[in-house]
Amino acid sequence: GTGRSPSRLEKLLIGFLVLGAVAVVLSTSRNGLIAMIFAAAVTAAAMQFSRRVDGIGWSIVGVGLIATAVLLALGIDPVIERFEATSADPSGAMSTRLDLIRDTASMGAAFAATGAGLGTYALSFPGFDTTVRSGTAEHAENQYLELFAEMGAGGALLGFAFLAMLFLRLFQRPRESRKPADLGLFGVLFGVSALTFHSLTDFGIVVPAVGLLAATLAGAALGRCSSDCSTGVGRRVVAMGAGLLALAALGARVPTAIRGGEGWDQYSYAEMVREDVAEAGGVGTPEQHAAMVQHAGLAQEAEPANAEVVFRAVLARWSLAVATARGFDLESPPVTPISHPDLAGSAAAAVAGLQEVLLLAPTHGPSWSVAGQLRRVWLDDETEEAGQWILRGRALAPHHPAACLASAFELMRQDREAEGVLELERAVGVGAPRRDIVDLLAASLQSPVLALPFVEGDLGLTARLLSIVEVQDDQPLLQEDLEERYENLLIAACARPGASESQLFRLAAMERERGNLDEAADLLARVLSANPASSARFTYAELLAETGDVRGARRELRDVLNFHPGMGQATRLLEQLEGDR
Repeated sequence: GTGRSPSRLEKLLIGFLVLGAVAVVLSTSRNGLIAMIFAAAVTAAAMQFSRRVDGIGWSIVGVGLIATAVLLALGIDPVIERFEATSADPSGAMSTRLDLIRDTASMGAAFAATGAGLGTYALSFPGFDTTVRSGTAEHAENQYLELFAEMGAGGALLGFAFLAMLFLRLFQRPRESRKPADLGLFGVLFGVSALTFHSLTDFGIVVPAVGLLAATLAGAALGRCSSDCSTGVGRRVVAMGAGLLALAALGARVPTAIRGGEGWDQYSYAEMVREDVAEAGGVGTPEQHAAMVQHAGLAQEAEPANAEVVFRAVLARWSLAVATARGFDLESPPVTPISHPDLAGSAAAAVAGLQEVLLLAPTHGPSWSVAGQLRRVWLDDETEEAGQWILRGRALAPHHPAACLASAFELMRQDREAEGVLELERAVGVGAPRRDIVDLLAASLQSPVLALPFVEGDLGLTARLLSIVEVQDDQPLLQEDLEERYENLLIAACARPGASESQLFRLAAMERERGNLDEAADLLARVLSANPASSARFTYAELLAETGDVRGARRELRDVLNFHPGMGQATRLLEQLEGDR
């Protein structure tokens, strides 16, 4: 309104505003873009009522136009595609957030008076989560509902009262003041408005960088908006003392924060190894388990009050004990109290460790489940309390695979078979490996028939169930059925071009046992064409000798010894064939 040209500083600030707007849009964050537009509208409205300069709110429009021009030059197609995908299926895009809002509201209603406790959402919410999916939420997708759930109605009202006071001051002070320094409050208003709106669909304020900056700006803004800016010396001293105390409190938390960061790194390393072991079938190598125990232990030392970290450390030690008992062999039968009674001591130590977790977080469902199952299976605890622990863990952690598996075990133990099968289906839905279900049903519960639906069409799981039934040796009809299923699946797998070496070798062994030597030789030839150095070449040489192709057998045996000079079997067979010439 004054006709004055913008200064260099003002041009620089406009440039930063444009870059910020462009960055938000290019991030393809739908909520971020909407929150930015909302904040711009609120700030523009407040600037229009400012007595400092008439019509200053139009500067927001100017920044928006410049930002749009920059976006058009850079390319805005990814942003448009993101919004088109949302508009094509709005219910699908919002389904997860709507589920969280509904279940978080239920949690808030259950703790309406006092709240579940600040920062306890991740531990308390699973018991109210009604969805069936892998994993559970650590935060609600709505900051206000999460505040209500954690702090109750009183805490939520205090939070809303603070926001109302802050907005009132931010609207009032710039409108009444003619001091140039007060124009900076418009920037605070923009940031607070964007964060306030974005908190409807996200939880950004719990991110330390966002929350600390927001608190700092809010405090500075309220101080600037004080009706008496010319405070006396006494008030300044008090304010300075309060600020120094706040800084000291923050500084005292720095060592804890550093240890927490180090602990999180160690926890992440342990989780990476655990996922590798799970993908490999759940047994792993001695090196993997040693690494997992080491990293999980270091994480526990750094964060001894973190329930999830301590839980993972206890589980890592128990997993090492079980894998050691199995000789780190994926094909070995699962361990049981009958086959490995020496594991009872490790089980008791694990239960004691899980009880320490429950002292830290009584709502940590996986700890209840695993501890109850260890008591039932390994410590031969027939009390009702052990079963209650298992079912309590399932109620508190309905999305945790181990909790669902333990619950199914307990329900079937109580002869509630139909409920147990439904629980197993839920376990699959939340990410439980089918291999664990097969082991639970066939080995732990001695009910391999119930495991049949979970191995259908899977060669590896069918082989797993067959090996368990062969060890039990008390269901010949089921064993025969599984052998037939396994053979059909193996033939189908070997008919595909990408059949593995082990699959081809197993089918060749079956054909050889039946006397189909030519078919077995063809299968082994496929193995050798893919891997000339395979030890299957010795078996191939034996087959050639059995079919009368002695010359071919000698040739293959020489190749075997070239690849494996120390193979005594090949040397002896070659000497025998050479002597028969």
